[in-house]
Formats: sequence, structure tokens, C-alpha cells
Amino acid sequence: MSDYNRSAKIYWSVMVAAGLLTGAWGFYHCLGFAPAQWGQFIALLSLVLITSSYPIRIPNTTASVTAGDTFTFLSVIMLGIPAGILLGVVDSFVSSHRTTKRATSWIGAPAMMAVSVFLSGNSFYLTLASYANIKTAPLGIASVSLTELLIPLAVMTILQ
Repeated sequence: MSDYNRSAKIYWSVMVAAGLLTGAWGFYHCLGFAPAQWGQFIALLSLVLITSSYPIRIPNTTASVTAGDTFTFLSVIMLGIPAGILLGVVDSFVSSHRTTKRATSWIGAPAMMAVSVFLSGNSFYLTLASYANIKTAPLGIASVSLTELLIPLAVMTILQ
């Protein structure tokens, strides 16, 4: 972290603190899962671990992406925001561990992902409630048409 200027150190510290709080909140809420939800969570977690182990580097940048965001989105919809936060943290940690040797990235990336999933997941459900008047959270296996999901999914994708 010696190459970070003062502003970057403050930003990193604030995001790590916010990510830790958000991750703890997500973990606490996942403890109340029913056995079937735990099964779904473990299945999604295994898919996230597999996909995040193979990050795709974006040419001419230091950035990379994984297919794990797909499963993070799915968990927000099926299991709720807390599950999405935990899966996003795992995805981000594994992919950053595979692409960089900087400990600040290993800590910062999952923390920032936790905050990002929290904000985008809540925006998804707020948009779903205001656009389609659906107040069920998480959706789980609720019957929702594609037209009702399109705008909220777009909002979640843009914010993620």
C-alpha cells in the first residue's frame, strides 16, 4: 500500500470497513436459511468457485471478469441479497487471488464487491417494487414475467 496516495488509502480503508460490515450483515442473514436454501447456496457457491478460478483478462488493462457475476445475480434473485453478497465476495476473492499478488487487492476487491452487490441488489428490489409492484424479496420461485424483470435486471446490471 506504499504506492497509494493519501486519498487512495482513505478510500481503500473506508471501502474495506464498509465491505466488512456488509459481509458480516450478509453472513448473519444467511444463517437463517432453511435446508433447501442451504442446498441452493452450496450449489451456487460451487459454481462461483469454478467460474472465478478462470478469470478472463481484459486486453490492455489490469482488469479481469469472471462468469461468477451470473451466479451472484441469480443468488440475489433466488436467495436474496445476503446470499448474493457472500457469493460476490467469494467470486471477487478467488479471481483477485488468481490475477494479482497484491494483498490490498485480495482484501479490497471482495470488500468492494460486497458493497456493490448490496447496492445493486437493493436497487433491483426497489425497482421491481416500483416498476412491477412486486414486493416479494427474495423472489425465489415466484411467478414473474420477463417484461416485469427486464427493467430491474437492467438496473442491477448497470449498478453492478
